[in-house]
Amino acid sequence: MATSVFDDKAVIPNDGMVDTVLGDKAQVWDKIKSYVFENYQDITCNWKYANKKSGWVLIFTQKKRVLFYFVPCGEYFRLVFVFGDKAMEEIKHTSLPKHIMEMISVATICASGHTCFIDVKQKNDFESILTLLRIKSDL
Repeated sequence: MATSVFDDKAVIPNDGMVDTVLGDKAQVWDKIKSYVFENYQDITCNWKYANKKSGWVLIFTQKKRVLFYFVPCGEYFRLVFVFGDKAMEEIKHTSLPKHIMEMISVATICASGHTCFIDVKQKNDFESILTLLRIKSDL
């Protein structure tokens, strides 16, 4: 099964489908999405079928720079950030919760930076995601 709950290449996900699979976590996702569109300029988001392993992901870009990837995983969702070395250093000096820091600590390193998979399973993860967005957009 794909990482994304949406794994049928022939069916492009929509907001209603996302809300249905996320359940009460849809409120957190809606807050994040609203925050991004209200506070950043030149934002676009597009669904892309990555591959059989990943399924459908929603890519948020600012101009041509990827801010993050949204992956609906069922009753939770995953945000994927790619941070450079400066951002990773700045993250070390935040007061992010332990469970978020643990996910960041196991980031995989690739040519474009440190790939961090943040599983959003708690409603109170909203502020942590905003911190990561600020770091990503400032650097």
